[in-house]
Amino acid sequence: MIEQPIDHTIRTVGGDSFSLKVYRGMPLLIVNTACGDQTHSHQFSELETLYERYAPRGFEIVAIPCDDFGNEFSTDAEVASFLSLHYSLSFQIGSLSRCTGADQSRVFRSLSSFSGPATRGPILGSFTKFLVDADGYAVDRFAPAVSPLDPSLLAALVCALPTNK
Repeated sequence: MIEQPIDHTIRTVGGDSFSLKVYRGMPLLIVNTACGDQTHSHQFSELETLYERYAPRGFEIVAIPCDDFGNEFSTDAEVASFLSLHYSLSFQIGSLSRCTGADQSRVFRSLSSFSGPATRGPILGSFTKFLVDADGYAVDRFAPAVSPLDPSLLAALVCALPTNK
């Protein structure tokens, strides 16, 4: 498989679209989330803490809700309502997508199949985190149980940050 940059267009829960190319020059964390995941949903707050801490240094997060593992809402409106009721998030929230199977979204297919060896492989749970470098290549992957504030994730992120910020 040929490694490819992560360049896809993402639709947000609000119906807008943006290209991941807008994040070139800065590291990006792409996370497949699940609003109803009682085991890992606390990570929304941790993601916001991570974002507030590192966004001024040139870091972005895109959370993409997926219902591949159950416990998810069935519409973008339900996702947006839940998140606004329970969390104050300032990073991008993508539209509901599939992260596994035949209907897997292009971004998750690229992350799990056409990225570097450190990130390849099936996505096995909600809140799998992919670190994309400033050039648009997936360089690291963190399991659902790994907190966004875990020292291993923080170390990888700090290494990926632009040095001039």
